[in-house]
Amino acid sequence: MKKRWARKGAERGGGYKFFGILLLFVIGIIAITAAPIGTKPIPGHNGSQIQPGTILGDRLADNLNLTGNVSINDAFYVKGSNVGIGKTNPTKTLDVTGEISASEPITITKANGTAPLNVTSTTLNTNLNADLLDGSHATAFIKTDGTANPTNIPAFSAKSAASQSDVTGDGTAATLICTVELFDQGNNYNPATGIFTAPATGKYRFSAYVLLGEIGVNHNFHNIQLVTTNRIYSRSYNFAAGANPFTHPGNLAIDVLADMDEGETAYVRIVINGGTKIVDLYGDAGEVVYSFFSGELVT
Repeated sequence: MKKRWARKGAERGGGYKFFGILLLFVIGIIAITAAPIGTKPIPGHNGSQIQPGTILGDRLADNLNLTGNVSINDAFYVKGSNVGIGKTNPTKTLDVTGEISASEPITITKANGTAPLNVTSTTLNTNLNADLLDGSHATAFIKTDGTANPTNIPAFSAKSAASQSDVTGDGTAATLICTVELFDQGNNYNPATGIFTAPATGKYRFSAYVLLGEIGVNHNFHNIQLVTTNRIYSRSYNFAAGANPFTHPGNLAIDVLADMDEGETAYVRIVINGGTKIVDLYGDAGEVVYSFFSGELVT
């Protein structure tokens, strides 16, 4: 009788123990289920975790590795310095291996002074549309078929509207200042100074003609120069003292093909020597062109 009660007691004790374990398991499940979303770290791959609040769309922790497709319906924040797509060790804020496709405009807010794009490929992009190239509109460039918009090729011609009196004759170098622009495509000639400034690097053709007044037989050295930033192109006539055959009026002319860089300048200078400073550079306010300076970008 005692053995039977002891056996029943043991069976009941085992039943109570099982029931107790089951009850604790159920309570644990209820506690986990009842916990607010995002308040507990959720273990991830390789020891990483999704931090509290992530499930609600706040942020992700460092070293989160996801395999397969991921859909995000809210803002996505990565706590860390670099993000790699297709790269295991990203070196940039966003480091991508592969193509990037966008159906909306890409906005770059980099301040002036730093190039917004760094491209290593030299392959032609046939569909790249840009408003400006190196600060100039497309109409300012010659096309690959050799054609161009002629109204945008740098070119100018200017005349002297009035004589520059007593400016040389004793070796003084006088700048020819053509104050009336006949045309100036690109506004690169300054009629106040007589100086042309190259808007682009290239080959420029310049021509100048000067009508000289009050030149005498003692003015035996005649020189006209095209002065550029790097060179002086000079054309001279030298006669025996007192034997100048080109007395009033005389003339000088020069034609030059000059290689210039962007921002370099060109102007015309006259030097007459052998006598006194009485030589004039003739000009006229009417239709007559006595003295002129012209130039254009050739290539």
